[in-house]
Amino acid sequence: MSVQETPPRGWRALRAPRRFRCYALPEGFTPPAGERAAALARAAADALCVGPVTPVCREIGRHVWLCAFLHGADRRHWLATYEDGRPAGLDYVPRRAYLAILDWPHAYLYLAGPDDARAAALLQAFNGTLFPDRRPAEPFRPLRFDLAPLWLLPPEARRPADPAARWSELRLKGLAWREPGRGGALGQRQWPLDGFDELDGTGAPIPERLVSLAFALRPRAATHAYVAELYHDAPLLRATLTPTTLPALAALLSLTTTA
Repeated sequence: MSVQETPPRGWRALRAPRRFRCYALPEGFTPPAGERAAALARAAADALCVGPVTPVCREIGRHVWLCAFLHGADRRHWLATYEDGRPAGLDYVPRRAYLAILDWPHAYLYLAGPDDARAAALLQAFNGTLFPDRRPAEPFRPLRFDLAPLWLLPPEARRPADPAARWSELRLKGLAWREPGRGGALGQRQWPLDGFDELDGTGAPIPERLVSLAFALRPRAATHAYVAELYHDAPLLRATLTPTTLPALAALLSLTTTA
């Protein structure tokens, strides 16, 4: 197995929001190249235990690295088709992917994949490869998000006039909370425009059993807004991570991160 310099044709790793687990990026990160890249491919295949793995590692921004590990699903799928004027079918193996985005400038590591247990195992493959000085079983520190500071952001922080600010606009789009009682139902609310406008008028307190807040985040250099949903007291983020969004998301996370 070798690490590919460019992604396969049709690669769409960063175009849709994904659910990421967020970690503090340890010191000593070394970009994958040469023998270290080959060692990373072997370690990832062993950690995922999913058969053949195709690794793709490339720098997607200045000192920002994407490491993707592609593999086939556990079983074949069947799709009904219509060909040559009659019903037909297609038997295929779907592609699965584990993604790690290493944001070196902001010291964040983002990890996404279809199975949390395998994703956690994949982290250990980074020790001794991407982080050559770390012990084989040394753990990674997950982040914890306290969303109360975001609930209380003043208007001048949500639409900053400073051209050096990381975003030009932050709008509240969704809220999720847990109802009282054991196994309480999940309550949700969404705003078509900006929920902050309502909060400014009512002064509503933050829900006691807050689950998540969803935002429309427009980075300073972007022409449109992106989804960013953070989960309270958890290392979870649902967002589109690209070179355009990473600085703004890092600034957002810096307001919420606890040890």
